[in-house]
Amino acid sequence: MMESLKIEEYMNHYPVTFTSEMAVEEASLRFLKTKQIGGPVIDDNGKLIGFLSESDVLAKMLDAIYYKEGVAKVNTLM
Repeated sequence: MMESLKIEEYMNHYPVTFTSEMAVEEASLRFLKTKQIGGPVIDDNGKLIGFLSESDVLAKMLDAIYYKEGVAKVNTLM
């Protein structure tokens, strides 16, 4: 019989967090610094409002370079 797995045993108890108004470039630096691949987006009260992944950030940054767009914010990706 297979032993039960608990999510708690695999989850990160101290994830890197983001705000919706944070610049995508800043979010990418947080990913690089912490070596995490995703994290919660929280509001000013610490309430979860979304999730941001490293692949979301990379895709947006590549688009911005290709199309010569300005700085995007996390709220456009979450």
